[in-house]
Amino acid sequence: MSGYVVYCFLDANGLPVPVSPTNKLPILDSGALPTSSTPSIIYGTDTGGEQKDYPINAADGVVVTDANNKISASQLPPLDHDVGKAANQTEMLALAVTAPAVCIRTDFNPPHVFYLTADPATLLTNWTDTGEFGAGGANPSVTVGLTAKNGSAATFLRSDGAPALDQTIAPTWTAKHTFTGAGGSATPSVSIASAIPVLEINYTGGGADAKKWNWLADTNRIAFRAINDAGNTASEAWGVTRAAGVVTVHEFTTGGTVRLTIGGNDLAAGAAYIPSNPKSLTTKEYVDSGVDSRTAIVGGDGKTAQSADINMPNVYTALASGLYRVSAYMVLTRAATTSAVFPSLSVEYTEASTGIGMADLMITSTSANTVGTHQGGTTVIAAQAGTTIGYVTGNYASVGATTMQYAVHMHIEFLG
Repeated sequence: MSGYVVYCFLDANGLPVPVSPTNKLPILDSGALPTSSTPSIIYGTDTGGEQKDYPINAADGVVVTDANNKISASQLPPLDHDVGKAANQTEMLALAVTAPAVCIRTDFNPPHVFYLTADPATLLTNWTDTGEFGAGGANPSVTVGLTAKNGSAATFLRSDGAPALDQTIAPTWTAKHTFTGAGGSATPSVSIASAIPVLEINYTGGGADAKKWNWLADTNRIAFRAINDAGNTASEAWGVTRAAGVVTVHEFTTGGTVRLTIGGNDLAAGAAYIPSNPKSLTTKEYVDSGVDSRTAIVGGDGKTAQSADINMPNVYTALASGLYRVSAYMVLTRAATTSAVFPSLSVEYTEASTGIGMADLMITSTSANTVGTHQGGTTVIAAQAGTTIGYVTGNYASVGATTMQYAVHMHIEFLG
């Protein structure tokens, strides 16, 4: 056997080890081979007892490790892995793969790689989550407010590849945005540093001059106003003025004219304000001057279809001590079957100077049974603040099946 060295491998009993294409020799350490020669063939016998040459690191031969006790990559068989992709666990378990196999799960962000270690693929415990696909990439940075901020997502984007945020852009938001801050004046949810106007709200579906609003703020005043399409700013609707952090004036404007101002302990109407309905707030100027030189009516009462005497002790409670003018009017509205007595009327009050209860007769009773019979009267009284002004009727009488009915009307005016 010149030209190569033959090695004989023995088992534990000292007998030669049989080798064959299906029963090969153990992997040899080439470092253990004699340095004087490099073998290319190993000589031995197969399972049938026949002598045969087995080439080293060649087909139908034996494999020898390298100096690092590793098998050369060229001697390893190719790895055959099934690779699948699934959007969720159900899809992964339905993959037609056999172990070893790989599945990329896209329901994770970033995606995760699952490894099938054993069959069947339908059994979840046979799958191992190996973590993020592409994990270990760079931690990107962006520029926010001119300051670099590190990201947290694993990515292969270079950290210096992320663009800086441009503070001059004007984004258009089409969905709801919620800003949540830590709370308190020191850490607001949103802080806007801007010249007037600070904010413009524009309703895109509005018609002409029906969609724009401005939020304004300067050193001592903030206002919310409506503007037209051309940017007219004359119609401020509400504003607040401050001094040293304290609100001093609330101002309400309609049509470019101040209508109401709340400041300190005073509520004032605009100079052109005139109350126009019974529920309008009035002003001291309006009360003082009266309307068409008449005094203001502060109280009154009216009753119809009365068929008995009336006791009405509280028509008005005097807000201030002073003179009040009381006007009363009564009319017979239905005649009795036989006869009737038209009643009297007296005004009752507490006299301002003495505190004595008074009853001043204004209308006297009379025998009358004709529809339209009426009497009226006016008297001036001095009533005490906080006491009531009222009236009573007396001497009513009616004879017959049908009763006599009457109506009464009263006004009370404050004279000062």
